[in-house]
Amino acid sequence: MQIVIIILVAIILLIVSIFAYKQVIRKQLFRRLALTDELTKLANRRDTYAQGNHFLSSSKQSGRPFSIISFDADHFKTVNDKFGHNMGDKVLVKLASISASMMRETDIVGRVGGEEFLILLPNIDKAKAIEIANRLVLTIEKYDWSQISAGLHQTVSAGVASYSNEEDLSPLLLKADKALYCAKAAGRNCVKAA
Repeated sequence: MQIVIIILVAIILLIVSIFAYKQVIRKQLFRRLALTDELTKLANRRDTYAQGNHFLSSSKQSGRPFSIISFDADHFKTVNDKFGHNMGDKVLVKLASISASMMRETDIVGRVGGEEFLILLPNIDKAKAIEIANRLVLTIEKYDWSQISAGLHQTVSAGVASYSNEEDLSPLLLKADKALYCAKAAGRNCVKAA
């Protein structure tokens, strides 16, 4: 009788363990889905901003630099109008792929709006961030976009800002956005810094 009880208890523990494991896996999946942009597989706006606030807090405490690059696709509405939304999605996926491939593992590339992306650069000062942004803009300009669709050519504009005693991420984002608008006003396909 004791052996039967021990076997039943072992079976019950095994079933409970399998159930708990499946719950953990499901929770991880839901978390990943909640923090990932479905199209590009980059961090979404919520996750990018949360990580940005974390990097900013770390920068405040350590005194180490922290920079961001805000960039978006130039004339993206024209791409959608001329080539279709499916092609526009392919352009966004390629922009995500190019930008993510150029960054360090510690950097975060997120899609924060329709064709707008944000790169978080912990331990990178403004001069280095400008260099990274210029390299990104040039790489995207030089990419053979005809692989996606004949006659397609895509560029991006970028704005760079670096931490300088901001209390949270919002003012830093605002600085990067202003720099991005300056880049667009300067003819697009370039980098400006705040």
